[in-house]
Amino acid sequence: MPSLSAHNRVLVMVGGLGLATALSIGLAFVYIEGQDEVLNKGFDTDEVLQGLTFDLSDASRGREESLVEYILRRDPAALARYQAATRAEAVASREIRNVAADMPEILVALTVVDTASDQWEQIVAEPALASIEGQVGTYHAENVPFQRLERVGLAIALLATEVGNNSAGLDVIDESVSNARTLATQGGLAATFFTLVISLWFVGRYGRELQADIKRSDVLNRFTEATTFAVDDRGVASAVLAALALLAKPGSAVVHVLNPSKDRAVPEATIGPIEGEVLPLKALSGCPGVVRGSTYVTEDAAIALSPQCPAYRVDHGTLACIPIAHGETVGTVHLHWDSAHAFPLSARVAVTRITDHAALAIGNRRLLALLEGQAGTDARTGLANSRTFDATLDKKLSARLDDEQIAVLLLDLDHFKDFNDRHGHPAGDDALRAFAAILGSCMRGNDIAARYGGEEFAVLLPGVDTATAVAIAERIRTRTETMAVAVGAGTSERITVSIGVAVAPKHATERAALMRIADAALYKAKDAGRNQVVAPVGADAKADLAAVA
Repeated sequence: MPSLSAHNRVLVMVGGLGLATALSIGLAFVYIEGQDEVLNKGFDTDEVLQGLTFDLSDASRGREESLVEYILRRDPAALARYQAATRAEAVASREIRNVAADMPEILVALTVVDTASDQWEQIVAEPALASIEGQVGTYHAENVPFQRLERVGLAIALLATEVGNNSAGLDVIDESVSNARTLATQGGLAATFFTLVISLWFVGRYGRELQADIKRSDVLNRFTEATTFAVDDRGVASAVLAALALLAKPGSAVVHVLNPSKDRAVPEATIGPIEGEVLPLKALSGCPGVVRGSTYVTEDAAIALSPQCPAYRVDHGTLACIPIAHGETVGTVHLHWDSAHAFPLSARVAVTRITDHAALAIGNRRLLALLEGQAGTDARTGLANSRTFDATLDKKLSARLDDEQIAVLLLDLDHFKDFNDRHGHPAGDDALRAFAAILGSCMRGNDIAARYGGEEFAVLLPGVDTATAVAIAERIRTRTETMAVAVGAGTSERITVSIGVAVAPKHATERAALMRIADAALYKAKDAGRNQVVAPVGADAKADLAAVA
């Protein structure tokens, strides 16, 4: 009789241990009761999480609605409701974090919610309340966000999904415990014999599959870690195909990802001889997987009437169309095998988990990029805001070489308040946007233009000396005075701009000092009659430097 391998001896021992199962029936019931207690606690926790998630969503919606009402009506009661909703949102977030302390997926989703809410507070709520209280600017009814910001809603939806996933996991465990109790009750005295038979059958039938499950789990763990370090959509797509090559072994594959504008799908990663092509949105929307909203497998593309995918056309073998979607579709994965019926059922669940995780990774990255971009941009003109400008200028000055010059322009639209009073704020907004376009037309690739506040703008010109800075400023001034701004049907008016210039290191090497010198030059231009460019020279420069010091 041939000797058994070490692995087979272990499996035989597992079958032999089944003989002792009858003696362990009592312990099984004790274990099942213990599992019931754990499940009951889990269900209680899940119920609390669902209620807190609803409270968080309700408080978030209440914040925006009460803020809108307060802006439009100046009703103190609305402000009180806004403040109460803000407190309620913070309490709900804190409670969720406490309850879900050992649930990393829920904590990650909650962090996305908190980030989106904080950005909404900075971008919308704080400026609105500050303007009403007379601190800065003027906030008008047409600027009120009457619809809830999509990124906050999306973030809360992601949180609700993770809470739902936790509920589904508890249901699965609950069903398993119930089945175990039924089997233990019905097994009785016959458990010893049947356990032995089932153990031996299980070893023979599913041993390899269990090993495959372990291997799939390892691939999923490594894929999740890879997406954590991916810097862009291409990095995520490459990780997707690397994982799917190990799990499903397709002959060829491509990952298409919708660009941020959502007007075309870009092939970010491919496997095999078939090259991916840039697709219009219509082609991707016709993919069977996208239409169905889940994985669609054409088992044999050579059979008549087999569905054809417009995004990945094949005439033979097996084709799997898998949407990359988590709330909304952000791309697709297409896997192709030369032979029919080649996509194993055992791999499909793991493949779906990979694409779901990829969709979440891409969606979160784009959401954070959107929030960061909006936080650093002036909404009315599309230029950088003062915070971004100051941070960029500080960075440029600190990294400046000894012989490198950096110029700063401060610009102020002349008599802009009178323009607004005569023609209205919509016309004033048009003038601001038109002037922003002029600044853009005069900038190089590495220059920065910003709306610094009200009708005041700032321009950063790296590597530019005083004479060049003055020439650029004159170009801006000339184009501005020739620009016509429409103020009514068939009516237009012209505006002018005054500009002050300062250059590092000639005038100063620190941001605050450089900006004060440019501001002093700007006021000299305005005092001299406006529509002028002034740069400190000679005695004036020395006086300005002394004043700053």
